[in-house]
Amino acid sequence: MEKYLTQKDIDSYLKTITHLEDTTADLHNHTTGSDGTQSPLLMLLRASNRGKNIVSMSDHDSVKGYTQLKTQILKILEKLEEINNKDDVSIEEKRKVQLGSKRLLKILESIKILPAAELITSYKGHTIEILGYGVNPDILGEKIEELHVGLVPGSKLLLEGTDRIIKDNNLVFDRFVIDHRSDFKGLFFHELCKHPENAKLYENIPGDTEEEKAENFSRLYLENEDSPFYVDMNKTETRGIKQIRADILSMIERNKNSIKFDPAVIQNSHAISNEFYAELIKHPENMHLLSRDVDTLKKFIYGELYNNESPFFIDMSPSRPSLQATIDAIHEAGGMAFLAHPGRYSKQFDVKKEIEQGKLFDDIDGVEVFYPTHSEEFRQYLLEECRKRDLKVSGGSDDHLAPKDGEEYKMGTVKVPEIPETSWINDYLKTGTDYIHMALEQKVLIDRLKKLRDEKQQKTEQLVELSKEKDRGKAYGKN
Repeated sequence: MEKYLTQKDIDSYLKTITHLEDTTADLHNHTTGSDGTQSPLLMLLRASNRGKNIVSMSDHDSVKGYTQLKTQILKILEKLEEINNKDDVSIEEKRKVQLGSKRLLKILESIKILPAAELITSYKGHTIEILGYGVNPDILGEKIEELHVGLVPGSKLLLEGTDRIIKDNNLVFDRFVIDHRSDFKGLFFHELCKHPENAKLYENIPGDTEEEKAENFSRLYLENEDSPFYVDMNKTETRGIKQIRADILSMIERNKNSIKFDPAVIQNSHAISNEFYAELIKHPENMHLLSRDVDTLKKFIYGELYNNESPFFIDMSPSRPSLQATIDAIHEAGGMAFLAHPGRYSKQFDVKKEIEQGKLFDDIDGVEVFYPTHSEEFRQYLLEECRKRDLKVSGGSDDHLAPKDGEEYKMGTVKVPEIPETSWINDYLKTGTDYIHMALEQKVLIDRLKKLRDEKQQKTEQLVELSKEKDRGKAYGKN
């Protein structure tokens, strides 16, 4: 297909778009680098299982996922090397090391990471997001910090806004979950005490205040290695608050038959908006204020929280860098700026009007056309507008590994067709600048894994041959 087509060709092409070949790319995923629940390595494992070999970690205002990936790989590698260097290792253990290094290598060598981040910004006072593709993560990390210098912290605006919303609308609301969102001990004990079924666990806990009781309960149960509720609550350089949260959720799942507990209290504790929405919808008395189609957190944030006609609106613009500054930061980090999921902004402003008459498409390099909630009609509209402006096109699932987001947001559910506007993906990766093969630290780790795999294979073969010789010797002796 030629790059420049007649309008008749375009119309014909748009009608048959669903029949085109698809790329193996998913360029919109979130990890524990921001608000995702999957580690970077788990994201790669899932991509491999779903047949995706080109992916992006596009965390919100963060490139921490790339550092986490290196740490994860190094931790596994060191464990494999530790076993490999032992003298008294069985053939079975050596085979496990060989298999482990092979599997990890297969993932790292077969999947290409197009480095990215999703930056939250402001357009005419409205919150929108820009995806930066092909960025240098280290440079972009510095640029993100620079972008937020002098801005009002988003947490301050959210706390003040939720206070106002609760009072103005007389909401039925337990404020504790927001005020103690980073206090896992307090959150766990508070939720536990809401259910009479758990009385045997909390009714005799000593303390004059709930805070004292929560601390005492934690010492007796959460921090007691002999307790079925034990969780390692210690933070280290490689073990942060998100890992502790994940471990608490695993503990709750293990004990689901012995305690009554809503895991959403812990699951949503990483963000004020998440906690606010989770608590809001627990009470039927609040539901009349929500639009009928708001049934997920994503819809609440874009349809209510960022919608200035909603009773739940909070003006976040004082915490957002300007659109132009955001685009400039991405360009300075060597990347390309793409408007993320334009369909998500329809409750904030007239998207088509801002595309055709405003400046929404000015200065960007591309648009995320293929997205879970974009209708076929809207995708076709966006494609046509991109063609008019010679803009690139991307697509992705916006996967957070969050079941409540819905099936449509699972990795690999969005098909990105092979068309001229998406050819930049493979063209970019052909230069050898995907993250895994570009980052020196990653290359060193891969070389160590290859060495380990090859050494282990040789040793395993030697041990197997030695074992066979012994068996032959025994058989000869019997004869």
